[in-house]
Order: sequence, then structure tokens, then C-alpha cells
Amino acid sequence: MASNNLAIGAEALLVAGADPNRETEKPYIGERPLQIAQFSGAREVEEVLLRVVPAEQYCGCAVPLTLAGWDIGG
Repeated sequence: MASNNLAIGAEALLVAGADPNRETEKPYIGERPLQIAQFSGAREVEEVLLRVVPAEQYCGCAVPLTLAGWDIGG
């Protein structure tokens, strides 16, 4: 999949039943999709993950408050 279609691919996988909390295996043990998206700066993928699966269903990673629907602007 081309990197410019990551959000489309993420949404397709989630709609098909992919587990958004499944941890990766070797060689990067213990990372979850939202963590990977956050660390790699894949903002559109973060938005897809949080739109398709409610933020409270994620575990083990920080959910950016702006993406989770919180208004933190001043």
C-alpha cells in the first residue's frame, strides 16, 4: 500500500474487523496501531482510528485530546 493511502487502508482494515488494540509481534513487540500512527506522525490514520473506534476502547496509548473530541483551545 502506498504511504499516501494509509488512512484509506486503515479504515478498510477496521471495517473488515481488524482489532485496533492488537499488539504487534516481533521485531516491534507491544505496539498498537494508534501508538504507531502517533509516533510516525500519521495524523489522518489517527483520525480514522478514533472515528471508527471510540477513544475509550483504546488501551495502552495516549489519545490526543483534540482527536478525542476535547476542546483544549484557549
